[in-house]
Amino acid sequence: MSSAAGTESRTLVDRAKAILMKPKEEWPVIAAEKTEIAALYRTYVIPLAAIGPVANAIGGALIGTNLVGVGAVRVPFTNAVVGAVIAFALSLLGTYVVARVIDYLAPRYGGTRDLTGAFKVSAYSSTAQWLVGIFSLIPALSGLSILGLYGLYLLYLGLPVVMAYANLPPLSVGCLCKSRAMLGRAPRGESRAPLPHVRVVPGTETTGGSAWERSSRSRTRRVASGKRRAPSTWAARSRRSVTACSASISIRRRISPSVSAST
Repeated sequence: MSSAAGTESRTLVDRAKAILMKPKEEWPVIAAEKTEIAALYRTYVIPLAAIGPVANAIGGALIGTNLVGVGAVRVPFTNAVVGAVIAFALSLLGTYVVARVIDYLAPRYGGTRDLTGAFKVSAYSSTAQWLVGIFSLIPALSGLSILGLYGLYLLYLGLPVVMAYANLPPLSVGCLCKSRAMLGRAPRGESRAPLPHVRVVPGTETTGGSAWERSSRSRTRRVASGKRRAPSTWAARSRRSVTACSASISIRRRISPSVSAST
């Protein structure tokens, strides 16, 4: 490893440690730095954003998830790699999209528009979310990814310092982080593999999920099989009543002319 690469790595580790442990002291240092978006991508965003997708791919393909009665379920290697690539690309894209949103909203909250500064806030406030991605290496620990919500606090502290935001509503911070999380999430179809070896017992496939999901699956099977649900008792009675009334009216119309002729 060259000395430049070693310095770059030490800077990455020191910056990540400082922004997590001492964010109030680190944000003014970040605001005063002169840097470019491309340099931030190369030295900070790309290395950290790759942690979660790589750990998720390794954990899903090699370790797997233990299911009761089934055993260890592993994602096919191809699906794991494709899911990791997509998640990584969305994470890089999401960082830039959130920076654009921060830059666009700056005048509304009394700040000054600066795309580079907005990208700093977007990138460094995502540090916690990227680092907790390491827990995906063991699927049983993936629930600890909730610790990434610490990024909300980092974003809340960084916007007034770097972008001069004033009177920032906490709801706006939540919306920004929610959009960031949605863009950085891997598609479910790629991150999870089907279980071809699990046989579904007929009659039990609608027992799982909510009532709405069970009803939707039931309707889907009826449409696929060409069957329709039998009319309810109330509907059947209403239909019979209408039929009886129609028959009665028809009989009266036939009887009325004959009665008039006889009189």
